[in-house]
Amino acid sequence: MRRMVWVAIVMLVVTIGSLLALDCHGRLVVIGTGPWEVKDRCGEPAAIDDVMKHIPQRAYDSTSQSTVDILVPVQRSIWTYNFGETRFLYDLTFQEGKLIDITTGDDGYDTGERRRRESPWPPPTWITRADIFS
Repeated sequence: MRRMVWVAIVMLVVTIGSLLALDCHGRLVVIGTGPWEVKDRCGEPAAIDDVMKHIPQRAYDSTSQSTVDILVPVQRSIWTYNFGETRFLYDLTFQEGKLIDITTGDDGYDTGERRRRESPWPPPTWITRADIFS
């Protein structure tokens, strides 16, 4: 019984840890990593989306002499990584030069570059109307 409890604890720790890190070709990227390190470890992302997010922040209002909540605009950059059809898409969110979130998306996909490179057939030759009637 004790052994099962320890196994459950270890599995929980491993599961929680995997949500806070991403394996990029055997090199881990963790929360707090800078974008230059992520690019070095994972390569170029498949897509980059820059978004403006409004985050509530508590501030002191001297007129009413109380604290109030204000919305502060914060620039976020979301990098999407596609590691192929055998893995999920990963969205990495950066704010103020640090990785703050890693989420999984849909299934990854084959970009077709490998297929085109490995194809034994030559690229298609298009026949035009002028070729037929000349």
